[in-house]
Amino acid sequence: MHYVMIDNNEGDLIDAIPTCSESCARQYCEVNELEYGGFNGCHELEFDDFCGSCENLIVGVLGAYVYQ
Repeated sequence: MHYVMIDNNEGDLIDAIPTCSESCARQYCEVNELEYGGFNGCHELEFDDFCGSCENLIVGVLGAYVYQ
């Protein structure tokens, strides 16, 4: 999985959007008028999440998060 990192004007990280692939990361940046910052992939998720671009499920190592 990949992350699209979003910084503010001071260069501080304000959000990290999970995407299922580099093509989805590029598409997310294009749709949201962000500069594509290059490859930021090969991450593992602890829990399942959804792609910020195509909304497909990204399977995490431990599966779905269960609040207890």
